[in-house]
Amino acid sequence: MTVHIDIRNDRELTRMLSGNNLLAGPWTQGMKEAGALGLKVSEGRAPVGLTGNLKASGRVTLHSAPVPLWAKVEFTAKREGGVSYGYILDAGARWGHKGWLSDVPRLINAQVVAILSRVAKNIERVWGR
Repeated sequence: MTVHIDIRNDRELTRMLSGNNLLAGPWTQGMKEAGALGLKVSEGRAPVGLTGNLKASGRVTLHSAPVPLWAKVEFTAKREGGVSYGYILDAGARWGHKGWLSDVPRLINAQVVAILSRVAKNIERVWGR
């Protein structure tokens, strides 16, 4: 499951921040903060069964580029046979958990925009020195 948030002028952002830790560091930290928010909200919405394996399997992966453009939240718990347990619950209405994960980006969008806007303002402030 992939969610895309458009970062306008991402090539320009990458060009300006690459190789400048003073500026790229705050951006990376903001992306980590956005990913952590996504994980926290997802874990709070995760169905909890007898084992708690689904909720415990959540993790955030940050884009490995010098200027990360995405953070991925995933849950790695598998059912017997290797099928993603989280995906089955998220995609099917049968168990009453439809959208528990795929709805999270919509729910946190305003908060992510606020995080990245705050970071961008801080970078602009430093850039202007």
